[in-house]
Amino acid sequence: TIRITDSDHHHHHHPIINRIMSSTVESPELQQYMMKRNQEVEIGKLICQMTRDCWRQCVSSVDRATLGRSENRCMRNCTSRYMNASVFLMDQMSAKGASQ
Repeated sequence: TIRITDSDHHHHHHPIINRIMSSTVESPELQQYMMKRNQEVEIGKLICQMTRDCWRQCVSSVDRATLGRSENRCMRNCTSRYMNASVFLMDQMSAKGASQ
């Protein structure tokens, strides 16, 4: 009988599979796509965090269907700060990416 241990299984791929995997990983199109998808995920996380944090900071109760004037102002200021910070961070990241 032939026994295949875990370590054997992970280290010995078929040569064609190895070639496909290495060419795929090195593909600039794939790298660009993955970078874009990662940015979209990060933006989604930022929006969730912004919504949660600004809501906690600004909204005192949910008895009404609309926000009060001060809550509205607070939400606008809070989201604006988040957006300014995220634009700054994205500019920093793209500048860092361009320099590499």
